[in-house]
Amino acid sequence: MSSYSGLRYRLETASRIFLAIVGGYILSAFTTVWITRLLPFEARYSAIAANMLFFLIYTCTVIWAFANVKTTKAWLGICIPAAVLGGLLLLPWGGQ
Repeated sequence: MSSYSGLRYRLETASRIFLAIVGGYILSAFTTVWITRLLPFEARYSAIAANMLFFLIYTCTVIWAFANVKTTKAWLGICIPAAVLGGLLLLPWGGQ
């Protein structure tokens, strides 16, 4: 094993750790906001339900970051949904 492949392995692992922590938090937060907006309960009950689901979504995101064979697939699988959900939050909302 050359030093280049050892360095590459370490960088890919660091990249996945960063993706799991930061990307997972961002995706979970955006998903939680959308769940809060879309649940047909009072605002306080929707917020409580969505915040409980936050931990499930975050856990699944961390698993996704490390379960993929390719680092690129892990990044795209978290960044694309986060970008879509975040972009949709910029649209005007007539709901609650």
